[in-house]
Amino acid sequence: MKKFFIKIKNWFKKIKPTKRKIVQLYVALLYNANLKGFIKGEIYTGKTKITCVPGLNCYSCPGAVGACPLGSLQNAIASANKSLPFYVLGIIMLYGLIFGRTICGWLCPVGLSQELLYKIKTPKLQKSRVTRILSYFKYVLLFLLVVVIPVIYINASAQIPAFCKYVCPAGVFEGGFFLIGHSNNSILYTLLGAIFTWKFFLFVIFVVASIFIFRFFCRFICPLGAIYGFFNKFSFLGVKVDKDKCNECGMCVDHCKMDVKKVGDHECIQCGECIEGCPSKAISYKLSKMSLSDIEKENETVEVETNKKSKRKTTRLVLQIIAVLVLVASLVYFNFFDTASKKSSPKANDFSDFSVQLYSGNEYILDNDDAKVTMLYFYEDKNDVDFALLETIKNEHSEKVEIITVHAYTNHEEMESYVDENAASKLIYAYDNQENSALKVIDENMSYPATVFLDSKHNFIYKKDFIFVSDNISYYINPFIEGKIMGAEVGNVVANYSVNTYLEKGVFNVEDYRGKFLVINFWSTTCEPCKHEMQYFEQFYDTYKDDVQVVAIHSKDITESVEDFIYDYVGNWFEYDLLFAQDNSKMAFKDFFTNSASLPFTVIVDKYGVIQVKTQASMTFDKLDSYYNQYK
Repeated sequence: MKKFFIKIKNWFKKIKPTKRKIVQLYVALLYNANLKGFIKGEIYTGKTKITCVPGLNCYSCPGAVGACPLGSLQNAIASANKSLPFYVLGIIMLYGLIFGRTICGWLCPVGLSQELLYKIKTPKLQKSRVTRILSYFKYVLLFLLVVVIPVIYINASAQIPAFCKYVCPAGVFEGGFFLIGHSNNSILYTLLGAIFTWKFFLFVIFVVASIFIFRFFCRFICPLGAIYGFFNKFSFLGVKVDKDKCNECGMCVDHCKMDVKKVGDHECIQCGECIEGCPSKAISYKLSKMSLSDIEKENETVEVETNKKSKRKTTRLVLQIIAVLVLVASLVYFNFFDTASKKSSPKANDFSDFSVQLYSGNEYILDNDDAKVTMLYFYEDKNDVDFALLETIKNEHSEKVEIITVHAYTNHEEMESYVDENAASKLIYAYDNQENSALKVIDENMSYPATVFLDSKHNFIYKKDFIFVSDNISYYINPFIEGKIMGAEVGNVVANYSVNTYLEKGVFNVEDYRGKFLVINFWSTTCEPCKHEMQYFEQFYDTYKDDVQVVAIHSKDITESVEDFIYDYVGNWFEYDLLFAQDNSKMAFKDFFTNSASLPFTVIVDKYGVIQVKTQASMTFDKLDSYYNQYK
């Protein structure tokens, strides 16, 4: 029985992770603390996403709470025609000066995954002169894919973060498998094309190679490791060699699985495994006050040594407690308290100060307990208003609609005789207490005539700078009469967003297209499926142009790239019928509909302003035609 327990004990010792593995696992979880992203299949888009984590961790991973420094660097270089990438370069240099390639050895999830793959029992390819030569290939990739190609395409219609787009395995594994592989995102399968096939092929090669070759990707491919390698000599953290103690036996280099020529050079990942293997105890960590041999000095008493060990244990325990608290706090915050992934509804206007004077002599104040849709008609000339139409609407929906006609304060007396003649009317006739006062409560820039809609809770819905005189008013009010609410989900009434258009075509307002079948597409010049489907949007618009409107909203303002795209695909800017617009507020319009960063993304809105479809599937004419015939 004793032998059995000894075997169990030895087995646990064998599988017990090293301190470095524990740190690597801790960091991987900290980088990807948004666990609900894996459950929902959504990319986190909160405030922390603007910060680069030290290691390679894909931005598109559903759990990622920070950005990848390598991806950020490529995007920053690609946008250098607008501003120099000081922020990203500064962050990477700061990480390099503090950690060097300690990041590779301790703080990179991709490095951890390769080491776990290498544990699979197979014959291993040992390092040699050939692998040392191949280790310089990552510097070639750094120069060509991270710097040169993004710079070349700065002013092109499609900016190219080449390494992320064509090579990076983290994008395939974290952003591909975890995001596209989620059941909620099955529609994204339609976006997979030749580039994904190529990257998946490379990913398989990297995985298989990592089983036989220690840290295959880190040693030969990773540009981020190449960057951090430049800082190894100067970094505050890492390993150091005491030259007075070193006997140059070479055991450290022979023991290391990386292609180092000496401890701490640009290929050293600062893992520290050489420390215990050094027979002369010449290797220690930087910033440590003593090497391993220092605590064994003969002149130290047992009491002093015990006190120092006790202090180190106390310090280590405090740091461990802090680390655990940081991780727990991050997990709780990102999964329960952070609201970045929650869609916000449009803010309601405050109508607490709204009041008008009734022709009957009383003051009219909005009744918060009156659960009716309210239409406010502001006018100066009664000929502007189709009172018969309003009477018809009121009679048809008397229990659900309140209609208030508000004459301007100036010359309001001219309506008194009309009000007396229509005393039996169910409409409410009022006038402003003083010129423009009630109208200014709603919008200080509005002028007569104007129409304002409020929902059953008196939240602002729409405002129009004219008076409705035809039955197209039904497109604005019917959904709310039916009890629909304003929001971002299918079945909600879409909020009125305004975005600036390209090619000097003015401003696109959602509310201006009530009565038309509206297609809102979010795209980017860097998205190949986006550009491919434009031809189908154009075909769809040409087929039903009297009844539909299509707007293609770019994810950010890259005016030259968008206009170059239009010119390349059409040949003449002004012959293109689609509306091209830019999302004015850092993709706020797109984020209203979805938290996914994936493009393309298309929203179908019917004539009543009701969202009928939200999809990330690539569009074809047949799909658009089918949606039109189903929801027109």
